[in-house]
Amino acid sequence: MLEIQYFELYRTFHMPGEAWPEVSVANLTELWLCTERNVKMILKKLESAGWIEWSPGRGRGHVSRVRFLMEPQELLLELSKQAVQGGRLNDALEWLERFGQGTDTKERFMAWLSDYFGYKKETADSKPVETLRFPVFRSILTLDPGRMIYAFEAHLMKQLYNTLVTFNEQRQTVEPQVAHYWECSSDHLVWKFYLRRGIMFHHSAWNCGTKAGAC
Repeated sequence: MLEIQYFELYRTFHMPGEAWPEVSVANLTELWLCTERNVKMILKKLESAGWIEWSPGRGRGHVSRVRFLMEPQELLLELSKQAVQGGRLNDALEWLERFGQGTDTKERFMAWLSDYFGYKKETADSKPVETLRFPVFRSILTLDPGRMIYAFEAHLMKQLYNTLVTFNEQRQTVEPQVAHYWECSSDHLVWKFYLRRGIMFHHSAWNCGTKAGAC
């Protein structure tokens, strides 16, 4: 919310070539639709953030002035990146649509976003990690291949791990994947899957060719 208030303040009162444009508390109550008390609280927060300097006019004939310390488009770009990293992609897109018109900020953000998503090798706590990022616009119900009912989860599953077997739609057959062979009991209630050798699991342990059982 504070970000939006700064962008509105800059867009309304910034004047090229004017270091300390004139602005009154009454102007800000109309801009932010709040009381004078709340206006003063917002101004203190903006000063604490290092985005403005505020010079209140005291006494008759003295006007209040504001000095903008942050270039709004650079701030907009940085805050939009932080929003995405915090899982708030929709907020970032809304800010860019409202306050980035007529600038190259949105194009710069989209270039960064394109590089941010996808597969990356990164470092976390001094350890190499592999990360896959992409936007999700609804909750993921499950990543259990036996419980999936939506195409989105199935697509995500294929990007994250291999299943024991896979279904070939063209041939209409079940084919090996992690398991190279499987068998079941006569009543089809107990299945045994024999895993291929040389498979590295998510915890970096290598499979030595044992069998996995599931009921």
